[in-house]
Amino acid sequence: MIKISDTQARFAITVGSLLLGILLALLSFLSGNKPIIEADLRASKDYIWENKIYVDDLASWLVKGKRDFLLIGFRNQKDCILQQEKTRFFSCYPIENYKDISWLRKKYPNLLIPMVVYGQNTDESFDIAVQLRYYGYNTRMLEGGFNRFDSEYLQASKLIDKTNNNTIKRMRLYEFFTGKQILN
Repeated sequence: MIKISDTQARFAITVGSLLLGILLALLSFLSGNKPIIEADLRASKDYIWENKIYVDDLASWLVKGKRDFLLIGFRNQKDCILQQEKTRFFSCYPIENYKDISWLRKKYPNLLIPMVVYGQNTDESFDIAVQLRYYGYNTRMLEGGFNRFDSEYLQASKLIDKTNNNTIKRMRLYEFFTGKQILN
């Protein structure tokens, strides 16, 4: 039987831990830092799909002054610039940022505040909202993304062709969102 001192035991544990850490780091590097087990996003996907927000609801919330949620989007840089020229209500960030958890935690430290998340279209909005929900944020997606909101409320050419009460309401909403006046 070999007797070891307390110092020798601590040294052996430290060396063993270091070797195990180096082995795990090496395996992580060789695998391309991809997780061995992919995240289970089923609960997030179900919640996001069942609780999506439609552009008409969002428009009425903004007009009524409801401000108890954040409205954030992730789009290409060029699309963000064009979007900000059209309306002042939507914040926009580069599409890569929604996968950067450290950037998200710095920008949005409060996980509990409700967020309406959007991308270009429904699929992109869904993917972004699911990922943010998985990270712990209280997110919902904008059905149709910014493109649908743009086609419903920000394109005056579609509004001028028709003349009925619904169109006049949409013209007023267009004026509200863009700051441009088309009705007298």
